[in-house]
Amino acid sequence: MPSKYSRRPDGRYIKQIYIGKDENSKKKYKSIYAKTIAELEMKVTQARLKLHKGIDILANESFAFWGNQWLDIKRDSVGNSQFQNCTSQLKYLTNEFGSFPIAKVTLFDVQRVINELAKYKPDCTAF
Repeated sequence: MPSKYSRRPDGRYIKQIYIGKDENSKKKYKSIYAKTIAELEMKVTQARLKLHKGIDILANESFAFWGNQWLDIKRDSVGNSQFQNCTSQLKYLTNEFGSFPIAKVTLFDVQRVINELAKYKPDCTAF
């Protein structure tokens, strides 16, 4: 049975997916839009995979925000030199992705940065 979707007046297809409940136990949905049904189903599948992995698809926090959260956690669990190493790595990544919403950073984006670093430091295993 095909999943339910609607067609908007502007020609795009829309589907709402259930993402959970808010603090008042009210159901929350996310609307997903696409030009074709196939594209819509692909976007729905990607959103559901992110939800399954525990990623908040409504999050608007930046990469820099979550990077700093990670760094605060790392501070207590590693030695000083490793913490400095993490700080410099995060600084580089923040220059690349700092203002991106964390949900928009893809594996492709991260791989691009790693490939760029490998050109300059082919023996580096920091990442």
